[in-house]
Amino acid sequence: MAIAGRLALLLGSVALTLVLAETAFRVLDVLPTHRDSLRGFHEHHESLGWLGTRGYTARFRHDDFDVVIENDARGFRRPGVAFDGPAEAPHWAFLGDSFTWGWGVAQGEVFTDRLQRLAGRRARISNYGVNAYGTGQERLLLEEVVLPDRPDVVVVMFFGNDPGDSVYSKKGRRPHYSLEGGELRLHNRPVSRPLVGPFDRAAQHSVVLSILREQLKRLEDRFEVDNQMQSTAQEWEVVTALLAEMKALAAAAAPPCELRVVYIPTACEISVGAKVGAEACAGPLPRDRASLASACAALGIPLLDLTGPLADAWRASPEPGGHGEPVYFSHDGHWTALGHELAAQALYSSWEIGAEPPAPQRSETSTRSEPAGSETSVPSRPSVTPPP
Repeated sequence: MAIAGRLALLLGSVALTLVLAETAFRVLDVLPTHRDSLRGFHEHHESLGWLGTRGYTARFRHDDFDVVIENDARGFRRPGVAFDGPAEAPHWAFLGDSFTWGWGVAQGEVFTDRLQRLAGRRARISNYGVNAYGTGQERLLLEEVVLPDRPDVVVVMFFGNDPGDSVYSKKGRRPHYSLEGGELRLHNRPVSRPLVGPFDRAAQHSVVLSILREQLKRLEDRFEVDNQMQSTAQEWEVVTALLAEMKALAAAAAPPCELRVVYIPTACEISVGAKVGAEACAGPLPRDRASLASACAALGIPLLDLTGPLADAWRASPEPGGHGEPVYFSHDGHWTALGHELAAQALYSSWEIGAEPPAPQRSETSTRSEPAGSETSVPSRPSVTPPP
């Protein structure tokens, strides 16, 4: 009985201490801090798997950065630059994963924010990036959320892990696709297992619990193994079919819009032939790049390859130990603020964002593309002619 009493007293003391600590943090206006971007900044979504926690603000702290992230009322990254142009200005909508969401960069530093500054009042830029989305979830998001916003151009920001993220269920936590008899088949919708659990939701609104969750994530990261592998031919068949379906959805929208794709290279990929030998690289690399170029050429989808602009900046940067700003974070391989700036400049100059909105292509005729090894897989200023 004495032991039970002491245990109850201990638990009561711990609980009181946590309550006092949480109260102090609230009085001092301290934000919850997360290391796990998925569980820290997202909530369960029955049809999409997960979406950003609506109207949420917290710190995102990792080995390379410590920034404040703000989600808007719909759960997407809050724009750092408000569009104040005319309603008829062309609307560019960007789909993607953590690169598009803005992993590790502060408010106003995401490439879509920088692109909005460059375009000014001549174009409206919208960011629909969601962490860990693949092409499959982006296809669902396009139909459910993006197209009702009536964009003129939809841009899919493609990274090498997107094919795998499109076909695997993440242990029942995401909708995913397969190709059966040449037809796309959607699985696990509604989603059977929530990605964000009760403790994760509580940690989003408690500084004390978020600190505990952050330390647990640090422990998990110590034992995490990077199993990223080259995408398989079957995964690419699914991605190609998804891109075809996305193009058709965009063309059939009211009003119709155009689909475009941007290839995001890995940090090691842009350094091949510059500072690091190709044999030091692992993961998706040029084969995925060539596969995407072939798929877009076959489907008649304009493709912008960012390998060239980012590689030029990489070659111009000083050797390790210098004082230049890196293009990618050293620990997790996402863009730094400079990487986002370079991506925005390449998009703005290559596609004349802010000019008259392009007429959507309804023809299935393939457009000509440059070889996969070139800096871009379409001309730097692609012209899009209206259908006859």
